[in-house]
Amino acid sequence: MKRNPWPYAIVGYFVLFITGVVTWVVYATHHQDQLIRPDYYEHEIRYQQHIDTVARTAAIRSGVQIHYDLGNQTVSLSLPASAGQMIGTIQLYRPSDSKLDKTFPLTLDKYSSQTFSVIGMESGLWKLHLAWSADGADYYFYQPLVLAGK
Repeated sequence: MKRNPWPYAIVGYFVLFITGVVTWVVYATHHQDQLIRPDYYEHEIRYQQHIDTVARTAAIRSGVQIHYDLGNQTVSLSLPASAGQMIGTIQLYRPSDSKLDKTFPLTLDKYSSQTFSVIGMESGLWKLHLAWSADGADYYFYQPLVLAGK
């Protein structure tokens, strides 16, 4: 008499299924649930403040001008005029090598513009991050910048 393989297949399937579920439950109960960062909630609040800052900047975004002059190897920026004192920083971030990052203080002239030299900086992709405060409000502007020559 020939045996029917279906009862064995069904039992085998359930054994494999139950073994998989038990293995997953054991793994899940022994796995440490950790947040990405220890200050996750504080970081989330700071990120929301950053979103608010970017939204505030959207209203004046067209007034922010960034220009790279290849011949003089300079970057010029211009901000909308403000009634109060503007303080901030300009960060040139190099995605491929963080050791090359540069930070400049925001020192605007009477026309609300600033020019700084990029002579000696590596050519390629840089990300310009401009953060400033004026009239009690924070602003943030970001623009990719491709430098040529060295």
